[in-house]
Amino acid sequence: MVDLYYLRELYDLKKIAEGKDGINIGELERDFLFFSEYVPKKVFTVRAPKLYKLQEAESLHYKEALNKLSVEADNPTKIDICGRFNYKYLDDTIVVISPQQLDADYILNSQSCLNPLLEKIYSEGALLITGFCIHEALYGKIEVKIDDLNLKEVPLFPEKFKAGRYQLCVELDTPEKTLSKFTKLLNELEDFKNNPKASILNQNKVDEVTEAAVELRKRLGSLSRYKLKDNKFKVSCNSCIINDGKSELFYMYSEKEGKNLLVYFGNSPFSSKLPRDLIVLDGNKSKETMLSLLDLKILSPSQSVLKERIKDLSDIHENAVRGLGRILEQEHGTFYGLFNKLKEIDEYFDQVINPDMRREYVKTLQSELLEFIVYPDSKDPIAHELLPRISWNKVVKEYNNMPKFIATFESATDQGKKKLLEDVLANILFKNQQNNAVNLWLYTNYCDFCKNNGIEFEILNH
Repeated sequence: MVDLYYLRELYDLKKIAEGKDGINIGELERDFLFFSEYVPKKVFTVRAPKLYKLQEAESLHYKEALNKLSVEADNPTKIDICGRFNYKYLDDTIVVISPQQLDADYILNSQSCLNPLLEKIYSEGALLITGFCIHEALYGKIEVKIDDLNLKEVPLFPEKFKAGRYQLCVELDTPEKTLSKFTKLLNELEDFKNNPKASILNQNKVDEVTEAAVELRKRLGSLSRYKLKDNKFKVSCNSCIINDGKSELFYMYSEKEGKNLLVYFGNSPFSSKLPRDLIVLDGNKSKETMLSLLDLKILSPSQSVLKERIKDLSDIHENAVRGLGRILEQEHGTFYGLFNKLKEIDEYFDQVINPDMRREYVKTLQSELLEFIVYPDSKDPIAHELLPRISWNKVVKEYNNMPKFIATFESATDQGKKKLLEDVLANILFKNQQNNAVNLWLYTNYCDFCKNNGIEFEILNH
């Protein structure tokens, strides 16, 4: 029963579009049994990220950084652009080993929101990386702020939240705090230069500076060849994801509307008072969240997306008609009701090209129809990450919540694992609902299991 959920949802949408209540389960299952034979077999698509291969010395440096971060790992041999070696660890940390690391991909696409920060580190911090990474890794904890308020403290100080873009901040150092020591030495030498008499007469200070210089020289060699600029980096961004241990928080900013939005999954981070300048939404309330994203112009109606959805349904229709050699509309009105409704919307879009009028029209439709029509208004990775998470389809939502999906999958029996994967494949309607991180994890850890149970993968090229 590969597509039971798929046909059930199509049936629901048709009833919604016609304003009818109730679901005829018998008719639904009849349509499913009929159409399931004509739906092409679905597969999990996998695009393996390009990772940076650690050299022998770099592996040791990376291990030292992990130890300082209290992260236990065997011996990672490859890392992504921000220093991750798997999906579990280093959510809020950047680890830099080499300038060539810039050519790597992200293990988790959601972290591509760090692009502006990493671009700044690898460009403005190039001399820092080439100089110090010969001896140690550079790493730092990422802080996300709005104005001077750390986003993790917004629930504590909601009155301090101010509308605007967010800031990604990081201060890089080495496991031995070499940058901090080097900066302190330069400051003290500058003080010697500015106050020579007072400094020379202070023997304790002279001894302290001399000892620090000797220690650094043993570690780094000639100190004169190092060009130490600021090791603190800060950039502005429109979105980010924060995990507070209880919830996953999607913070977004709409430049077009000048408003901030928080979509949370899990417990609300606020016990009572909400920030005045922040729209707070429960991600499990798909309709409310979808409409707010439309209002803020983070999502927009897309006729090209709608046409692609119509084509998907048309392919199913044509495969079935060709297979049986007869017209099927009278026999399977549940399927064709939705198909025709989407074509009506497409015709409306042909007549009305004004984006604001399209937006207002789409907002009058049932929320379940919106997934066939809307798409992120920009290349913002968080908006693309969020869209399948607010799906009205429970299976799709849970599949796109990687930690929850993996926990459910690993705790299931073999039969339960097989059913879970079959349900996911049955419910993936669109390409953007494929979760590459989950698919890669399945392919890496359960390839044989999947193969033995008829679950297939398609490996995509970069």
